[in-house]
Amino acid sequence: WPTTTGGAATTAGEASTAGGGTETTTGGGVVTVLHPGVDLERWRPDPLPDGPPRALVLGALVRWKRPDVALEVAARIPELRLEIAGAPIAGDGTELVERLQARAGAPDLAGRVELLGAVEDPRRALARAHCLLHCADAEPYGLALVEALAAGRPVVAPDAGGPREIVVDGAGRLYPPGDVAKAA
Repeated sequence: WPTTTGGAATTAGEASTAGGGTETTTGGGVVTVLHPGVDLERWRPDPLPDGPPRALVLGALVRWKRPDVALEVAARIPELRLEIAGAPIAGDGTELVERLQARAGAPDLAGRVELLGAVEDPRRALARAHCLLHCADAEPYGLALVEALAAGRPVVAPDAGGPREIVVDGAGRLYPPGDVAKAA
């Protein structure tokens, strides 16, 4: 809810706990935007799982989030297991899911990719993963990235938009948007 005090405005997401903020000076004063955060009491780091490397894609299953890039990253890393957690929303629907399922069934990915659908609690999926793989070329913020970091998982994400602000030194790795080779 925006609040104004003496020429300065502050806006906050409904779950603003550990999200940090950005200050901008405008003609009318300073505007501070507080990004949504997560409850750090609920999001405690888990030890990394045993077994082969496992990446998690977490978010709505929509074209602009580029789940196709995640599949191509997995195809370049033969030992990588990939879980895609999320459900389609209006506009992308079954066509996108069918294309992802077809690609996941190709010989180079067969048996290594699981489309989980919607997950009630992403903490369990993050606990099974070694990292969060985020592929949206133009993510405005990326709450899933904040959740992954709070759960102790590094993030691999495009160097653009929200991920550029969230994934700082030691928190993961950024790659040029859409660049499968650099993401891998």
